[in-house]
Amino acid sequence: MTKKKKIKTMVLMKSAEPTYGFPHELVEEILSRSPAKSLLRFKCVSKAWRALISYSKFINLHHDRAVHRNKFSLVLSNPKSIYSVIDDPTTAAIPSYALNGRRGSWDFLVRGCCDGLLLLVSVAKDLLRIWNPTTRDFRDVPSPSKPVLDTLYGLGYGSNRNDYQVVTVRCKPNVEVEIFSMQSQSWRRVESTNAMLSIFDSISFSVLVNEFDGNFANGANHWLGYSSDNATNNKEWKVISFDLGGEEFKGILLPEQARRSHCDPKLIVRGESIYLFIDDLRVSAFNIFAIEEYGVRDSWCQLYTIPDSVGTLFDTFCFMDDGKILLHENRSDPVLYDPKSGESMQIKIWECLSGNLINWFSIHAYTPSLVSIQHPRSKG
Repeated sequence: MTKKKKIKTMVLMKSAEPTYGFPHELVEEILSRSPAKSLLRFKCVSKAWRALISYSKFINLHHDRAVHRNKFSLVLSNPKSIYSVIDDPTTAAIPSYALNGRRGSWDFLVRGCCDGLLLLVSVAKDLLRIWNPTTRDFRDVPSPSKPVLDTLYGLGYGSNRNDYQVVTVRCKPNVEVEIFSMQSQSWRRVESTNAMLSIFDSISFSVLVNEFDGNFANGANHWLGYSSDNATNNKEWKVISFDLGGEEFKGILLPEQARRSHCDPKLIVRGESIYLFIDDLRVSAFNIFAIEEYGVRDSWCQLYTIPDSVGTLFDTFCFMDDGKILLHENRSDPVLYDPKSGESMQIKIWECLSGNLINWFSIHAYTPSLVSIQHPRSKG
């Protein structure tokens, strides 16, 4: 430990003397297990608590414990608004929230998530923004060298550089990858390799751009794509991953059932786990798969089968903290399904201002955190 860092730590510990008769260690243990939103209010309790809650090591500890306990919240976005975070999907009303202070008046969509930070993209405004919905801090990202239209997006943490990074991938006419560093506040282009080109050689770009969200897990962003056989019209689905450490692409084949489905599979990441949602037309049911060993094709396992009596044509799903599954069909009310009991319930969610039903564009689960956009959390 450097002398400067040692002095900083000593000053922090001195300011965090036993509070209200409790030792500092006990206070830290209790606060590190509290909800992130509560910690924002707790900063007003005392200078000692403010110093502790603002300390980077405490923020890391709090975030890691929240992830370990599967503490997730939801945020909803459609082409007109981003809607407030909800912890309970049965909430009767959800007020909309816009960063520019006006409700329902922007063009941002959520396109990535990492450590409680969300990547927002506005195609109309050619603008990218990183936002912490818990602290409501945000920072605009300078536009890449080319417009954000027809682009894959990803937000991730590069542990080798201790840096949050935005990844953009364009596949036509050539594969081009650019990475924005939050530390240097600049874009740089990743040199194309033969291995990179071979991954995208037979992938349908038209499908990839519909799977905008770069799901971040295991140090990499993930998207879905397929290669097609024009003669048989069969699709060979695979997961395309981009590792931020090695800055290389890899392809992960899906299970046979998912690769040959006539319906597009959906990819979801929760924590470090990757899930696949697929409509099985042969048995009139929806199946959910998970990867048991990352990167290994044969490690896909089927977790749940949801009968079509629950609903049809679901385009989004999300796991809740209690193990239930939130399903959404475009222009319809979402459904909360309990895989243990097989019971389901339709949820009425309305926009407070207009009283009109929200037509969700996407649902995103993330871990609420106090992670700063300005200062990455060291994971070393």
